[in-house]
Amino acid sequence: MKLANVIPDWSAPNQERARKLLEAYPQKRSAVMPLLYLASLEHGHLTATGMAQVAELTGVTPAQVQSVASFYTMYKRDHVGRYLLSVCTSISCFLMGADEVMAAIEEESDAPDGTTSADETFSVEHVECIGACGGAPAVQV
Repeated sequence: MKLANVIPDWSAPNQERARKLLEAYPQKRSAVMPLLYLASLEHGHLTATGMAQVAELTGVTPAQVQSVASFYTMYKRDHVGRYLLSVCTSISCFLMGADEVMAAIEEESDAPDGTTSADETFSVEHVECIGACGGAPAVQV
């Protein structure tokens, strides 16, 4: 399979990265996650076409690729602003005031949870645990 036929809209450097990724994994399906990252680099987020291309490259169904992309919050399926502000709302962070932090971020960024500011500078989202429970409430930029 020629990668350029499957991913003609990807940049040459990302096509090369995809080729190397596919060679690095004995089972092509294991490259789904890093290939999703590359697909998102091409448009700033994952598109239906990008996910279909990853499916073809790895030999899995488009539904399987979409299930991975929708499970992990790091894969954005919509455009996000220049800065993505992720506020953890898991129990540790919630108990330590994550709701107040989220409200302050929404007010200052002029972007309610799940949206992007009009000037496309900030996108705000709540996420589950980002692994910083000891310093709760946690925010990732």
